[in-house]
Amino acid sequence: FTADDDASKFYAKLSTKADEDVYQRYPDAELFFRNFTGTPDISAASRATLTLLNPWTHDDYVSVNPRNCHIYTKDADGELSDVTSLFTYLETDEEGNEVDGWRIKTRMLGSYVISDIPLDTDADENPKSGTAAQPETAEFTGRFHKDADLDPITNNTKPNPPTGR
Repeated sequence: FTADDDASKFYAKLSTKADEDVYQRYPDAELFFRNFTGTPDISAASRATLTLLNPWTHDDYVSVNPRNCHIYTKDADGELSDVTSLFTYLETDEEGNEVDGWRIKTRMLGSYVISDIPLDTDADENPKSGTAAQPETAEFTGRFHKDADLDPITNNTKPNPPTGR
């Protein structure tokens, strides 16, 4: 799915179907799946707000403490990455409306897994080959030193040039 700034032309398809492979890797976890099929891209000047509602809310009580939950993204190969720190848990929104969910600003909708316990995602790296994937390394060349401060958002050492005079 691709959309422009006109929200009437954007329709995200959400599936909550469980991924059996992920369930088998983490039998002790209670997992909920939120899969936006086709990983639709929201083309806009600003980022849209995505709220994943708390799946453990039952009538007037919550069976799992939402602050102890973990959120993961699932890539095309089924590998999970912990993105809990990118989300903010809200009981109520800025206007006082009940939310009870995790919120993030994003331009790309993907596949999310909500877990009641932390998952050992390092154990499932490259399960087919039996060896863990090696992280990519980059050579720093030019005027930036390898220990230069990285921008916390973009992980980029490129300076922002001044504009105007």
